[in-house]
Formats: sequence, structure tokens, C-alpha cells
Amino acid sequence: MIEFLLEPDSRSLMAGLATLVAATVGSFTALIVAFWAYPWQKSRDRRVEEHKERRQLYRSFISQIESVLRVPLDLGWSHHEDVRQLWALKGEIQLFARQAVRETSADLVVATNSRFMDEAQTVTSSDGKERSHFENIAFARKQLVDAMRNELKR
Repeated sequence: MIEFLLEPDSRSLMAGLATLVAATVGSFTALIVAFWAYPWQKSRDRRVEEHKERRQLYRSFISQIESVLRVPLDLGWSHHEDVRQLWALKGEIQLFARQAVRETSADLVVATNSRFMDEAQTVTSSDGKERSHFENIAFARKQLVDAMRNELKR
């Protein structure tokens, strides 16, 4: 590789210098990719994967609400598998979601639980208005879906 330095021929010298410059540029490009581009891409991939997992969790939670609404109103409701699954999903949301989704998912679970526990015909929603149990659940569900949409837009 250093023969070109020993030869007085200017063409050999230029070809050797071009090779040296190309190798240097290639090395610097590899360093830039290794220390900047690769970590940036990995971070972006991680965010995309987290977004995908959140979407799946939110779908499961909303679907589970629908399952809980089909649970019979009896004394054993809190032991029903669908109710337990809803509570487990709510726990996951508490770990992974942003504050607005955590709060509105908790409101929806409270609204759903009140259907089983409260014998009154109307309940007070999170906005302070009196509603029937199903109206309260529908209201809380809409609030949650709006919060989920806002979070997933980011």
C-alpha cells in the first residue's frame, strides 16, 4: 500500500492518495453510522414497537369492557373471569399509558363496577352529571377512547 510513496511517478502517487482519502472517508462514514445513525434508528424502532403494543393493549381493554357488560348481575360478579381480566388490563394501562389514559381508564372501570355494586337507578359521572349506569359507562368509554386517540397521535 505504501509503494506509491517510494515511487516518483505522480500517477501512482495520485492513485495512492485517492485510495487513502476514500479509505478515510469510508472510515468516518462508518463511525457516523455506528455512533449516531444506528442508535437513532434503534430508538425509533423501540418507539414504534411501544406504540404498537399500546394500541393492542387499548384494543384489548375496550373489547374487555364489552365482555364485562355481558356478565350477569349477581353476587359472584367480582370473581367472574371477564371482570378479573378487565382489572388485569387496567393494571397494565396503569403501568404503560400516559396520565390522561390512566385516569379515564380508571373512571371507566369504576363506572363498570358501579353497575354491579350500586342499586340506585342513576349515578354521578366523573363530570358531575347524573346518568343511568349504561349512560355513565358510555360516557366514560367515550372519554377513554378520546384520551387513547390523543395519546396515539403523538
